[in-house]
Amino acid sequence: MGVASAASCRTSTGGTCRASSQHFGGCSVRNGISSTRNTGFDQFIRHYDRYYRGRAEAEEAGFLGQPTLRSAISCAALARFEDGTKFQHQWHLKNSDLCKAKHALLAAEQKIAHSSTFDELYRVVWVAVQHIWKNPELYCYDTAVRIGAKLGLKPEKIYLHRGTRIGARKLGLQAKGATLDVSDLPRGLRGQKASRLEDMLCIYKNEF
Repeated sequence: MGVASAASCRTSTGGTCRASSQHFGGCSVRNGISSTRNTGFDQFIRHYDRYYRGRAEAEEAGFLGQPTLRSAISCAALARFEDGTKFQHQWHLKNSDLCKAKHALLAAEQKIAHSSTFDELYRVVWVAVQHIWKNPELYCYDTAVRIGAKLGLKPEKIYLHRGTRIGARKLGLQAKGATLDVSDLPRGLRGQKASRLEDMLCIYKNEF
């Protein structure tokens, strides 16, 4: 399924994906970061604020600015910017599977709309798409975060997937479950929001 087909799938709902096309989500290689053994966590917080915070806030604002919940669900499900570019975390997913996820999530719109917490929203997303992928942890988290921006729902715990589990284990944490409490992290990181900590565990997993 090519880009044109994905675009057709996207616009069939009548929604327009308006998230900023200037920022790309995902975990990538950094420069200027040293081991925590020598410098602690302040450098990671400063580095994140300088290079990644703006991207995260722009993505959140883009989904908050969607005209309807339905359009936010459609854009989040397809993991695409308004220009048709996929979010980095979902580059490897087939467009046909993303279209299946869009239809499944739109069918669950009422359940999504009635979610009162981020955890409840995450579970609705999981149930809707679990038949599409063997392990949809990252997709479910990213999609719930994007839809949650429209609903005003934010994670209060750190949701684990492959990247964040590596980061958590590098910090000596148990990472077998689905989530971590913010209080589980080292003292130097506990003042950060859960969503930022999820981002940092993934981005800096090789530097901790």
